[in-house]
Amino acid sequence: MHKLPSHSSKSASTLFSSILRSFAVTLTALCVCTTGLSNPGHAQTTDQFYEEPERQIKAEKEALKTAKEAAKKEAGDLGAPIEFKQILANPDNIELNFRYARQQVARGDLKAASATLERILLINPDIPEVRLFYAIVLFRLDNINEAEAELDKVAKLDLPADVRSQVDGFLADIGRRRQTTRYTASISMGFHSDTNRNAAPSSKTQLIFDNVITGATPHKDTGILSIGNVSFVHDLGFQDRHEIFGSFTFYQDRQRDLKNLDIQSFSVYAGGTYKAPWADITLSASGSHMRLSGHTYLRQLTGTLKVEHEVNPRFRIYLQGQNGYQKFEPVTDNQTAWYRKGPFWNVTGGLNWAMTPSQQVALSFTHQRKFASKNYYGYRRYEIDAGHTLLLGSGQFLITSLVLGLDTYQQPDTFISNTFRVDRNLRARITYGAPLSFFNGLITDKPLPLGIGGLVWTVTGEHYRSISNIKNYDYKNQKVQTLLTKTWRF
Repeated sequence: MHKLPSHSSKSASTLFSSILRSFAVTLTALCVCTTGLSNPGHAQTTDQFYEEPERQIKAEKEALKTAKEAAKKEAGDLGAPIEFKQILANPDNIELNFRYARQQVARGDLKAASATLERILLINPDIPEVRLFYAIVLFRLDNINEAEAELDKVAKLDLPADVRSQVDGFLADIGRRRQTTRYTASISMGFHSDTNRNAAPSSKTQLIFDNVITGATPHKDTGILSIGNVSFVHDLGFQDRHEIFGSFTFYQDRQRDLKNLDIQSFSVYAGGTYKAPWADITLSASGSHMRLSGHTYLRQLTGTLKVEHEVNPRFRIYLQGQNGYQKFEPVTDNQTAWYRKGPFWNVTGGLNWAMTPSQQVALSFTHQRKFASKNYYGYRRYEIDAGHTLLLGSGQFLITSLVLGLDTYQQPDTFISNTFRVDRNLRARITYGAPLSFFNGLITDKPLPLGIGGLVWTVTGEHYRSISNIKNYDYKNQKVQTLLTKTWRF
């Protein structure tokens, strides 16, 4: 008699709790939809998102550095490998010796190439091509005075326009090398197109209190990208060429549709390098201010210490440590952004190997720790970054990179799930670049108008994949980007 009412009361209580929970989940989902989290136009402010300006600026700096190296690369067919016994058997054969010198340079043996070229010039000092190549080798050996003397001799000769331009370029570089303070300015403009700019989940669903609801759908969008940079390097006048440096960078990305993802970033960077006999020691500091949709979103301060050791002229290793603080501000589409604020540190070890004068490999491993006001935004990151640079001749270059990362978060975000979040990230990127003069040369013999000739064009393809154990953060994106860049050195 007494058990039946008790059982009925318990069932009613359980049923009532289930109804309340379902109502709460439904109400939460409706609120989420109202605020835009399930809106196709909404973009998740993931950790990868706010790191985008820094990543893009770093990639553009690498492209500009590679473009400069590519402009000075000696192109041409090296022919069949030549052995030294062939040189001994025919020491006065200028063509054979010149090919041998070029192959020595290709192997990275600049000093031996210098000796070979000196021997050729003793036999016949009136070959402009050999003397120019000798000057380039001296320049790369940092023998500035002798390189300038050789270039001056070549400059007095009757030269084709392209060779004259190359000679003038090296003489200008030598002049800048002698300056106490050297300045560089660059501006890049172009556009990009993304297949999933709003980082919508691949499953088109997401979790709320571990319940599956309809999520955002991928939104394709294009954006206009602008990057400007002004930097300087000041030689402190010591024999070991210790230096200080600084730069200011402006970054802007304006979206066609997702205006809430318009980004502006301003960053300053300054530091110095002490060149000890055993390593280059660089201490620097940087600050950045990122605006999202016209409102301040992130301020960041970072200090960096880097120690780099040259094992040999073709192989360098380094160890770098960073410590910084990120202050996030709430914006219209993310009122809880301040939950992410907090310090971070990371340690990176890596190497750079010049396999040949035309190919370089870079490899690094990073361990990062991010702290946040809410622990579910704090994480540990383990990242491997592998890159390959190939100079193709005539100023062309190809940069390929692959980044593999693992992010383990420190606490579950119970609003989403009781599961500890783990993300596995993959970013594959390839960039082709060349000066506009290269393409102009394929069409006509006439030079480009003044100012346009110095432009470098790059096109980039990128695939990003985040594999997460939480539906909300499992997504992918493909990007195509193209930029035109103009650089001034003075």
